[in-house]
Amino acid sequence: MRVPGLRQVVWVACGAYCTAAVTADGKLWTWGSGRGGRLGHGVEANCDQPTQVASLDTERVAQVAAGDTHMACTTAEGGVYCWGKGSHGQLGEGSGGSSAAPQRVCLASGERLGPAVQGGWGDDSTGGLLADGRGD
Repeated sequence: MRVPGLRQVVWVACGAYCTAAVTADGKLWTWGSGRGGRLGHGVEANCDQPTQVASLDTERVAQVAAGDTHMACTTAEGGVYCWGKGSHGQLGEGSGGSSAAPQRVCLASGERLGPAVQGGWGDDSTGGLLADGRGD
């Protein structure tokens, strides 16, 4: 099915009640259920059509993945961002809190996580492979 308003899609991810797409220009678009902030628009509102994730407008998104209640993406520069429900720590921000907008993931030392070359996400978990070979 062709999705109106999207052109040159290079990556697609589907969660339980949401969908995300990355376009060739590095923009991230999400739609579906906004419950728990999983769409990344800063609010929990549903979107019935693709809507650009404005807070990542200055980043060039490379790939995105969706779990049941959260999403995560990597950028062309190797950054990792997570958002949505974080009750199991899947956002990587340390408190188990949730976020309706993408948050850059940092290590416990405060060092920014990255550069990431691949990510993988499940229902209540997030993992990735860093360029230096570390992974979790």
